[in-house]
Amino acid sequence: SRSPALMCTAWLLVCFMAACGSEPAATPSADGQTSAGPGCPKVTIGEPAEATASSDLTVSVTVLGDTFDVRGAVVRAASCTANTPCPLVVVVVDRDTNAWPDYAVPAAQLAGNAKIVVAIFNLPGTGPGGLASKGEQDFGGTYHVTAVKEVMRVVSAKKIVDNTKIGYVTLGFGLVPTASALKLFGGNSLKEVSFLIDVEGPVDRCSASESP
Repeated sequence: SRSPALMCTAWLLVCFMAACGSEPAATPSADGQTSAGPGCPKVTIGEPAEATASSDLTVSVTVLGDTFDVRGAVVRAASCTANTPCPLVVVVVDRDTNAWPDYAVPAAQLAGNAKIVVAIFNLPGTGPGGLASKGEQDFGGTYHVTAVKEVMRVVSAKKIVDNTKIGYVTLGFGLVPTASALKLFGGNSLKEVSFLIDVEGPVDRCSASESP
């Protein structure tokens, strides 16, 4: 947490992602809002406080000579522009979840309420139909780790992103490749990453024990 603004963003992420999962979110006040503490704004977790824009994301990844595309989307608050870049959150979901398009609405709510850029993507070997990411579903192995690194590297280079305020949010098994990526690349291509917020992982009650 490099600044109060980043701390507020982290709080919003925790409240928002808790609301998307099975755990209860922070108790709202009578007006349906949740306060993030001194110096932090009140935000409604439902409808975005600001209009958002979305664009498709395709990232080319190479693992051991195998080159493949990872599919996803970048969602940003309307105020996030090249002239006013915003913090970036890359969301890495559970091993059996289709981040794109299943998280399209939550990503818009998060981007609009926290006034940030949000990247969601399907891990290699996951995703529905034409939105599937290619590569191997290796359950947190080299394919997943490399994809996690490359998505952050590519999206954080966009002009709409303030690359001094970038980080990950992980759900369930998503913690496994993300922690590995930070361990392997934290001194190089991921050196600007400021935070990792884990919602529930890597053991999300039962799914880890069911992995091959």
